[in-house]
Amino acid sequence: MKRIACVLCLLAVLFTLAGTVAASSALPLSAAPPTAPVKLIFIHHSTGGNWLADPNDDQPYGGLGRALMQNNYFVSATNYGWGPDGIGDRTDIPNWPEWFVGPNRDVYLDALYNENGQNVGDFGDWSRMASDPGGENVIVMFKSCFPNSNLEGQPDDPPLSEPNDWEYSVANAKAVYNALLTYFETRQDKLFVVITAPPLMRSETTRQNAANARAFNNWLVNEWLADYPYANVAVFDYYNVLTDPANHHRWNGSAIEHIQAKDTDFSAYPSGDSHPSTEGHTKATAEFVPLLNVFYNRWQAAGVVAPPPAEPTTAPPEEATETPPEEATAAPPEAETAPPVTVTGPIIDDFEGDFQWYADIGEGATLECRVDGDAHSGAAALQMAYTIPADSWGGCGRYYNHPQDWSDGTGLSLWLRTDTPGQWVTLVIFSGDPEAATPFEFGFEVTPDWNSIFIPWNEFGRASWADEGGLTELDPAHVNSIALSLGESQGTLWADDIVRFSGETPPSEPAAPEQPTVAPVVEEQPPTPPAEPTEEPSGRRGLCASAPLALVLLAVGFVRERALRKSK
Repeated sequence: MKRIACVLCLLAVLFTLAGTVAASSALPLSAAPPTAPVKLIFIHHSTGGNWLADPNDDQPYGGLGRALMQNNYFVSATNYGWGPDGIGDRTDIPNWPEWFVGPNRDVYLDALYNENGQNVGDFGDWSRMASDPGGENVIVMFKSCFPNSNLEGQPDDPPLSEPNDWEYSVANAKAVYNALLTYFETRQDKLFVVITAPPLMRSETTRQNAANARAFNNWLVNEWLADYPYANVAVFDYYNVLTDPANHHRWNGSAIEHIQAKDTDFSAYPSGDSHPSTEGHTKATAEFVPLLNVFYNRWQAAGVVAPPPAEPTTAPPEEATETPPEEATAAPPEAETAPPVTVTGPIIDDFEGDFQWYADIGEGATLECRVDGDAHSGAAALQMAYTIPADSWGGCGRYYNHPQDWSDGTGLSLWLRTDTPGQWVTLVIFSGDPEAATPFEFGFEVTPDWNSIFIPWNEFGRASWADEGGLTELDPAHVNSIALSLGESQGTLWADDIVRFSGETPPSEPAAPEQPTVAPVVEEQPPTPPAEPTEEPSGRRGLCASAPLALVLLAVGFVRERALRKSK
């Protein structure tokens, strides 16, 4: 009898699944707004905040919040610093398993489903309904920021068998999103909407990595959900929409269109950096909101079901206390106490000798470049203390009377830390003819703890604001100046041990395991990570933050200061 009952149960499941597959592929589509208020939560950082923002004079905006309100959505959001363990800080692609399938996911998602605040941050206020309709958020939108569109590997790489939390590659990104489906299928009472990461401007990525981002996002739209039997997961290709005015992901009145009319993998709507402009954001709003209505109505038509009983995702308390006292006080594993690895190579500046860095600032800004004893190594480091208002700029630079030959290395390494989490910095190198040097730049986020950044020469992109002519690629044999530049922000930044490293894979120092804010800088063919990594590589990507504003003016200031010193 038990065997017969099991067979009948199995047949029931199969018939239900078959019906669901058929229903999800032939559901009626409509762009009509919900008839009653629907609660929605958006996991985002600066780009998402700008997209939500009402029209303003301070920064880009997209009016998404107002448009969603007008379509009967009650919209809340997360931001930097939000949630248990500050989980809101971690929105890169490799971080999503921590949210949805990690050991603490029930804690994070309980907070997420019950959040009803806007958490606007510094990215622009936005309109929403006057009153909370009550209950949990039923739509979850989540998005990584533009540094995640700089993916290593090859466009057709298959997914890894398991995702990891350090690799920014096509293979790992696919593995991450495959892992998320194991949770999404258990919560058909929620609609999960993936917003693809926006594209980078041409100067902030390589052609290969931009093509990888394009291929990955096409995979998300066209292949990721091909065998997923439910209607509670959807994708909006924000990336494609922002790559050209002729590229779209939209509802045309009778069908969903995903159009790539122009073959470009870079941002068509930069705002001085890779944050999308108001024009790009408003285009995305016009295409996304009707499509969200289609996703919502399709999900409702499929039949929303209650979630199954929650399964424990952490070990029972008694298992955590069974360790004998003598083992609990034993020395930590050798990997945790191993001394940090120090990058060696010709020194560009360790700030131990004559201090030769100068400040340049825009209107209303204050910035001081000075020597400080809080060093990564030795007795001195560069300290930048700054207050930079909106639409201004500032930075510290070192200038050479004669071009420097840095071709004995394959890239540059430096150590940095900040007292302002989320601080975005751009490293600028001027190369070529000293009288008409070409600027090359690389942007990254700085962490509160000392962390190393490795940048191969070929990762520096020609600045979009460079004058016509000049070099197309950085020439390390003819370096005229180097600078660290900042946009709107306030705080203190430290830099130390700037060296030229050699080799394809520079060594790295172990990073704090619970706050990976950047990923490794590697060549076009990154090495396969160890099977059981005990440390997270340092690198260049991280949370999306406010990038430098008016960088061209800062560069002009640096060149002017250099010319004045040469004339003395």
